[in-house]
Amino acid sequence: GAKSSIESISLSIPLTINVRGLKISRLLQADRVAFRPSILSLFAGKAVLSNLTLINPVFNIELSEEGRLNLPKKSSGVKGNKSQGMPFYLTALNITNGRLIFTDKKIAPRGYQTVVSGINVDISKQMFPPTSLDIKFRIEADIVTPEDDPLGSILFDGRVDFGPKNMDAALRVKGLELTYFSPYYGNFLSNKKLLSAKLNTASAFKAENNALKITTQLKLHDLIYAQEALERSQSMLIFDLAQKTLDLFIDAEGNLNLEFILNTRLDKPRITIADLKSAVINAAIRSLREQSPAELFRKGKELYEQFKDFGKSIEVSF
Repeated sequence: GAKSSIESISLSIPLTINVRGLKISRLLQADRVAFRPSILSLFAGKAVLSNLTLINPVFNIELSEEGRLNLPKKSSGVKGNKSQGMPFYLTALNITNGRLIFTDKKIAPRGYQTVVSGINVDISKQMFPPTSLDIKFRIEADIVTPEDDPLGSILFDGRVDFGPKNMDAALRVKGLELTYFSPYYGNFLSNKKLLSAKLNTASAFKAENNALKITTQLKLHDLIYAQEALERSQSMLIFDLAQKTLDLFIDAEGNLNLEFILNTRLDKPRITIADLKSAVINAAIRSLREQSPAELFRKGKELYEQFKDFGKSIEVSF
């Protein structure tokens, strides 16, 4: 199992257990961890922590070349034993100045790192009635390079009630430097090489009776292309509408403004790449209505030339 160590442990009033210098292998380390256990809940056969606080935690998550995460595996218990152990409940979670380092060795053997810093989390369950599953949350963080150069910021806040399965929340991404993540999206956005592109999104999460609707407003701006990108893109033979979304649907100022909707379930959310791809392309097509006829004519002419060149290349190959 993972090797763990602590520098000190103490008790304070009200009954709070304070752990300093916690370290669990390379997976987690924190300056301080504090929690308040509920003694009465133990007599009811439940393990309840009324509050869990982590100060300056650092999480190291690694994805191997085989696609396995370095997370501890859940114990399957003794064969034939149907007991699942004591139920565990957490009524509140607070994280101050957290840091998450994600190393992807599937993308690059030496590891491609994405760092989320300044993580502040405040999640709390409504106390009355005690059976309530109404949760209020606020999560904010900055996305940075391993050298701590800023890449963007995230804010996710609102509330979710897992009783009636209702939700009202907002997710905002601001100033995200999208090109840093080019190893993941490849040429989905553009066949031209992008040197810089900023992403802003605002997503509204609305759920009622488990039907979750996510409405997203997306803006891609400050696009900078490499000088040689145009010549290289013209030599490509494969034409895929999804890969040309950015090239075809940006406005005259070089921005891409889209609004799209995704529908899923609150208790079991599932959005596939195909779902996202379809929603983005449909939104891009709708955005064409807002562009001038002259701009549409220019793009249509470019599209025709690409098809013409593609046809000539097929004739030569035969």
